[in-house]
Formats: sequence, structure tokens, C-alpha cells
Amino acid sequence: MFQRILVPIATHASVPEPKSLAVVAQLARATHGEIVLFTSTHAPIRVGAHLDPPAFLLARAEARRTHALSVLQQFADRPMFAGLHISCETHEGPIADAICDAVDLYAIDSIIMHSHGPYGVLRRESCTASVLERTHVPIMILPQAAHGAADALWLDTPHILVPLMRTPLGDHILPAATALAQACHGTLTLLCILSSQTQRWQDTQRYRDAEAALAILERPLLAQDITVSTSLTWGDPVREIRARAAEFTLLAMTVQDENGWDAMLWGSTLEQLWSHLQMTLLLVHSATAASIATQMATTAQPIASEGDLRGATSF
Repeated sequence: MFQRILVPIATHASVPEPKSLAVVAQLARATHGEIVLFTSTHAPIRVGAHLDPPAFLLARAEARRTHALSVLQQFADRPMFAGLHISCETHEGPIADAICDAVDLYAIDSIIMHSHGPYGVLRRESCTASVLERTHVPIMILPQAAHGAADALWLDTPHILVPLMRTPLGDHILPAATALAQACHGTLTLLCILSSQTQRWQDTQRYRDAEAALAILERPLLAQDITVSTSLTWGDPVREIRARAAEFTLLAMTVQDENGWDAMLWGSTLEQLWSHLQMTLLLVHSATAASIATQMATTAQPIASEGDLRGATSF
């Protein structure tokens, strides 16, 4: 994990995000990974384009590609990337499509993106949301206003909060959060949030199941010399995560598809958090993350044994 890091960059921007590049360089050094600076050269639609001769269109496309590569190379030549293995690539097409294609084309295992946060009804149409729903690799999202350009050193000892909801024993974000904590000598906090039921005996059983599940998850992490703590609480996920956010530098969670009136009116759990917290996120979508477990199974110690998983229940 974090061995092939894709970094999409808008080459039309006059000044790149300094914090984004600093975090990329620091993470690549910590993991001994490779960086792929990437951009899309998708041409905007214009009236009469269908009348242009093919040779003219090819020349325009090549000019766009040459310009994009030159801009990416300027980023790659920055002193912060000295000694790192870095390459520059372009792809034709809309940016979200191009990023998803690049994941397979260049054997990418993680993505670092900038985001301005979701706003209004268009938040589900953002590039970041589109990529998250369609790719199986974890995405680190850096908020525009979070920290400062000189504050990228938070990766030295990151404090990572991992909320576990719905089916925590199969939570897909744990391999990525574990890899980040190992590489950067960080700490993990596994937070299980339970919503109360009407029957007290049901709540008692669910609490015991949750305690057992957290213990199962904690044991192999401690065996890998990772500093980990667990927390079990009742309440609303958004409210509980917000209350603890100030203690952490990164929020790692699996994004679930959410339906119903609450999701339509207020947005998903992630959208409600993202619009208020403005902190770095490490995300993977539950519907597309099945291959992460297969990938990590051949390269790292499992989060929990198969026998342990059969012995506990979801909460």
C-alpha cells in the first residue's frame, strides 16, 4: 500500500497546492513509494469542432499533451522531490474517467487528491466523489483550508481515527490505515459507534459483540507494533466523530451508500462530516473495495483470522 501514488494535478492552475505536494513527497519517502504526477488533457467542446480536419485535431491534442507534460515536469523538478522515483503521465478524457483509467493503467495502489468540499446538491457530482465511487484504491483527500503549507509534517506521527460502523469486522479501510500508521509511526484509534435499540437486552448483547469485535481487530495490530486504542460508545456517528476530531490529524473511514430522507436532506455521514471538519481524509468506497482485501492478503498480515471472524458478529 502507498507504493504507487497517483497525484492528479490541474495543469491550467498557475500555482499548485504546496501542501498537497509536500504531503505526497513526505508519504513517498516514508513508504519508499513511487509518485505518478497525472493530468487529463480533455479538450472542451466547442461549436464547429466536428468540421475540423483530423490532422488539425491530432495536432491540437499533441500540443495539449506536450504542454501538460512540461507543466508536470516543472512540479517533478521541485527540490522536495529530490531522490524520489517520480514520473509524469497524461491521459485523454474527462478528469474523473482519466483518473479511474490511470489506476489500472499504471498499477496505482493509492490516490492523493485536493478537494474544496461538497456543497449543495452538486456535491455528489464532484470529481472526488465520482472517483471514490468507481475506484477500488484508497483515496487521501486534502482539504483546501486544512493546516498550512508548512504544516505537512503531521505525517511524522499521524493520529488516525477509524470509525467502525455497520459491519466493522469487514471494514475495508483498515488495511490502508494500518499501512499508513506503520510507515509514518502513527497511532490508530478504532471507534465503534452504536445506535440504541428499543430493547435493553438487545443493546446489552450488541455492546458485548462490539467489545469482542474490537478485541479481535486490536490483537493483530498490536502484534505488528502499532500503537492502537479502542473506544466504544452509543450515539449519532456524525456527532461523536465531530466531538473527537480535534484530537486527530486524519480520519480514515469506509464510505457506505446511504439512502432515505435523512441522506437526501442532510447528506451522507461523510458529507456532513466533510462540510464541518475540514481535516484530511483517507477513504475507500465499500462497493468497490473488495479487491483491497485480496491485495493486502498477499503483502501484509491479516487484520483478523478467519476463525476469529466466524466467532464474532457484526454490530
